[in-house]
Amino acid sequence: MLCLVSPGRLGKVRAPAAWAVLRDLDVSGFVMEGRFRCTASEENPHRDLVVVFHFQDSLHFGYVHFSARSDQVHNIIGLVNGSDRVKVNLEPAGESVARLVDKAWHRFRVQCDPVSGRVEAFLDDLLQPILTAVDTTLRHGSLGVGSFDDTGCFDELNVELLPGAHGARQRAAVREE
Repeated sequence: MLCLVSPGRLGKVRAPAAWAVLRDLDVSGFVMEGRFRCTASEENPHRDLVVVFHFQDSLHFGYVHFSARSDQVHNIIGLVNGSDRVKVNLEPAGESVARLVDKAWHRFRVQCDPVSGRVEAFLDDLLQPILTAVDTTLRHGSLGVGSFDDTGCFDELNVELLPGAHGARQRAAVREE
């Protein structure tokens, strides 16, 4: 189990500030799944956890922002490309399904097609994505988990490379003992 015990400090751009990244894993297409729970107060309407992908450095990465709220900057697929994050998912602002409203464990999956750049994010219902995007700005990088500015725990993390993905064939896992 991996737990974020304090929020990160915001850097040069507006982007998730607390994360753990598998730096020795450089992938293009992948499926990452596991479970997480946000430990921030349920009174916080902006509580969040993120899955980071195609991480190249703190100013260049994509992420899925799972939140208790849905708007232009919450519950989005975001891109940090040298400046403040921007929403790249296809769902109109405020219309994605926000499910991170409690301290329960939630199952998630994030998948990225290496050819088309299609990203899909699932939460609890692993058959229907709550967020989708097509973005080819950053084609590869590391994977990780974290939060914009909250605390939480991640467990049972699994990463599988998709056919056509570049990077060494690896399977990374974090499991509770």
